[in-house]
Amino acid sequence: MDTGDRLMTAIGFLLQLRYGAMTIAELIRKNPDASKIGPFLTFFEEDLAKGRVEGVRQSILALGRKKFGVPTPEQEAEVNALGDLTHLDAIREWHP
Repeated sequence: MDTGDRLMTAIGFLLQLRYGAMTIAELIRKNPDASKIGPFLTFFEEDLAKGRVEGVRQSILALGRKKFGVPTPEQEAEVNALGDLTHLDAIREWHP
């Protein structure tokens, strides 16, 4: 990693710490080329992964509600504690 890449990474981390992901997302909407800069790619990949996990969790809960009714707080907490996307996808695709 050259000096320029290290500097851009540091700037990206400082922006994230100071302004948060929402502001970085807004920055990218206003300047799409910024999404090609290394530090921003890291944040987008992390946000996308978190979003995918959350989306699958919500799908599992919705499917469960449809088939079994409202989950108990304990059941909902167990689903929300899962973080492995592969495992979550397997649960979502399982149909007894």
